[in-house]
Amino acid sequence: MPLGLAYLGHVNSVATHPDYQRKGMASVCLSYALQRTRKAGQKFYLETYDDLYHAHRMYEKVRFKHEGLLKSSMIAFNGNK
Repeated sequence: MPLGLAYLGHVNSVATHPDYQRKGMASVCLSYALQRTRKAGQKFYLETYDDLYHAHRMYEKVRFKHEGLLKSSMIAFNGNK
């Protein structure tokens, strides 16, 4: 988390065992984790590679939105609710 931004949470890594990929498990787990850790007014951000289209769809499903690019990474924020 950038210093001085205590309201900003960081999603470090989301991974699913190959036997459970593409079955919605990652979005269910990530949604649950975000709900359990969210504080009033808190936003989350993450970074992902711009060619991981299946990951982008999953992040959009849990209400992240594309905010910009850092060379080969995508930054997304989730500030809903």
